[in-house]
Amino acid sequence: MMTNSHRLPHGPAAALAQALDQLRERRLALAARAKWRAELESYTTEPEIDDLLAALDRYHGAEAEEMRSILHRNLMQARRLAG
Repeated sequence: MMTNSHRLPHGPAAALAQALDQLRERRLALAARAKWRAELESYTTEPEIDDLLAALDRYHGAEAEEMRSILHRNLMQARRLAG
């Protein structure tokens, strides 16, 4: 027999709590993404960038593609500065 103490919360309060949890998770994910973007942008020499691109060859998905895009931009900039 299920008692009231075993029920999941429902109603407006539960919806608000769920929305706040989702917002918190999204903020954490955005902060983590901003951190790795900044870290990737700090790689500016061709050897550094080539090493990271080689490591990314094993990974697929939207994040890996975004990382490659940042690194390719860095690589083009490094080549412009070098030549």
